[in-house]
Amino acid sequence: MTAAEKQPVRLPSDAQREQLMVQAAKLFFDFDRTLTEIAAELGLTRWQVSRLLQEARELGVVRIEIVPRSRRRPDLESALQKAFGLVEAVVVPGADNDPMLADNVAQAAARYLAGIHPHPALLGVSWGRTMAAVARALPPQWNPGVHVVQLNGAVSLRSGIPRTNAVAEDIAAAGPGVATLLPVPAIVGSSSTR
Repeated sequence: MTAAEKQPVRLPSDAQREQLMVQAAKLFFDFDRTLTEIAAELGLTRWQVSRLLQEARELGVVRIEIVPRSRRRPDLESALQKAFGLVEAVVVPGADNDPMLADNVAQAAARYLAGIHPHPALLGVSWGRTMAAVARALPPQWNPGVHVVQLNGAVSLRSGIPRTNAVAEDIAAAGPGVATLLPVPAIVGSSSTR
């Protein structure tokens, strides 16, 4: 190589730049190459490679998913099964003040739901923040053809949840499947209306 060939190139824009992002990302994430190795292979500096990887993440070319392996408590799971006659129980440890507790519970619930075999053809769900987090944590194609039924109605005025029917719809969409919604209030004014 001549001295001119070893000089780092100026980064192009748009389509060529995106292609370089993809190349750098594949070398870095799929082939475990170092920034120095990638820079040498692509004729760039380490700084340019680092910038390409950062841009790839910012633009969504690269997505990083963190899937924590939740610790389980088999002793508590067994105690719950015995005490309440449950077939299965999943206990996710955590402190009340743990900001990740709701996400950890949702991820454990989504893994459990996606791991049920045979997959349920019919699934009843409620709405709420935890169930919304479960819906977001389900892997795509977790249960093709599932029929998700909303089990409780709601008037979503000031509930803190944007659309109460979104949980059933999102779980069905991840299936992919269909959702049957319950467009009625959760609380009615009189017992005769119930």
